[in-house]
Amino acid sequence: MIILKGNKTIEIDRNTLSSYIDKYTSVVIDLGTGDGKYVLKNAQSNKNTLYIGIDPSEKQLKVSSRDIQRKKINNAILAVGSIESLPPELKNTADKIVINLPWGTLLESISKPIDENINKIIELMKVGAALEIIFGYSSFLEKNETRRLGLNDMSLEYINNILIPRYKSLGLNINKCEEFNNNENGINTTWMKKLLYLRNKHNIRERNIYYLSFSKNN
Repeated sequence: MIILKGNKTIEIDRNTLSSYIDKYTSVVIDLGTGDGKYVLKNAQSNKNTLYIGIDPSEKQLKVSSRDIQRKKINNAILAVGSIESLPPELKNTADKIVINLPWGTLLESISKPIDENINKIIELMKVGAALEIIFGYSSFLEKNETRRLGLNDMSLEYINNILIPRYKSLGLNINKCEEFNNNENGINTTWMKKLLYLRNKHNIRERNIYYLSFSKNN
């Protein structure tokens, strides 16, 4: 698994990763972490949890990697990977996986959904682990991207009739499904702050944001 240390990348094996994990009571994986702000901020607040952020962009990850090294935050790891190529060292390690406002192939994978890629996510989860997804897009505001990915219009009806049954068929129990309307005390990501700022400033309501919570059966 390739991880970042400051501006450098290093490779660690499963044994080395296990030595990190054994120091903590739980593991949270942030898939599609972007600049890693979610990992950085939550690791500072929850010292007993190991936070692992995964993103394909080394450039993005370096934004927080430098801060993690400078502030000597030991319970945060930023790793290079994507939904198509998740680090195999992370299989069966996560107590929780979070996916916050995904884009590109990751958004496509959870929104259609693409069974093969959902199964890759499930492989990272321990039995009973949680999967929390916050996502949303607008075919009006993001015409080019939604057309490129072939995304359906998103609604609670689509989620309840299409998405949730498919996730259940793959071995996930649904715990919660609702519109995400948190204005201030929500998730610590750069993109969420931008979305909420634009939404409030310009009264943009065409992009609904949804929260889904699942748990792994076996």
